[in-house]
Amino acid sequence: MTGDINDNGDSGDNRDSGDKTAVGNLPLSDNQSLENDIRFPVNEKDVSAANDEAMQMRLMFLLQEHHDLDRAILALENQAVIETLVIARLKKKKLKIKDEMSFIRSQIEPDIIA
Repeated sequence: MTGDINDNGDSGDNRDSGDKTAVGNLPLSDNQSLENDIRFPVNEKDVSAANDEAMQMRLMFLLQEHHDLDRAILALENQAVIETLVIARLKKKKLKIKDEMSFIRSQIEPDIIA
């Protein structure tokens, strides 16, 4: 925000002044930095649940893309002029998607060896 004046009458941008101030002109101690400042505690279960949900969504997207590629390959194979190079590329892409789906499934439900 260029040109904005804060309550102190200055621009509030003290990066070049060597002054140790944080966002909002809150002072920092000598051993504290913005990188070490944790304002919101993180719950590991919430992060894990969000990660699992994101992986599930990615898996659903990949399943749909895998199905779409399968239908496209079948359609190309049934044409009068078969485009082998295009079909080969689609099959390769389909295999990569299948590998990624397997990896995601293994992350969601890891094998437990007892």
